Amino acid sequence: MKSKNNILSQKLNNFINAWFEDNKDTFIFTEIDEFDENDINGTLQKMIKTYKDTGKISIWTGFSENTIFGESTNNHKFRAWHDFHHVTKNLSFDEIGEAAVCECQKNDLPKSYIFERILLDIEINGQIEYLKERGNFVNNQIEFCKAYLNGGIKEALKID
Repeated sequence: MKSKNNILSQKLNNFINAWFEDNKDTFIFTEIDEFDENDINGTLQKMIKTYKDTGKISIWTGFSENTIFGESTNNHKFRAWHDFHHVTKNLSFDEIGEAAVCECQKNDLPKSYIFERILLDIEINGQIEYLKERGNFVNNQIEFCKAYLNGGIKEALKID
């Protein structure tokens, strides 16, 4: 399961890289986190307006270490794919919107990517559950994912 750089699925990374290559002109990577946790709907509406006006979506590059994607640049590309669905489908950043985006991303994958669908569920829905239970985001996403795979959410919630 584990490979070089803590990549849990090279197949998923390859898919993300190919998707990003086809859509790369849409994204601007930034170190500035424009997400306003006190106004998540306003954040989404600003992103949608920017996309409609410019054809661009800004992707925050922070907090991209210790992920299931290995290198931080792979995580940035995952975020681009993820936020693309939020913006183009007007899907909120709340629990329901995140679950909907997860389903969109799983539907983008080839049908044979069964393990990769599980990883997306953990990466998105599992981390939302962690946030609800613990009140903060997962610091070590790779360890969280491994714990989830080995013992479900109960074990994953023990990860700091």
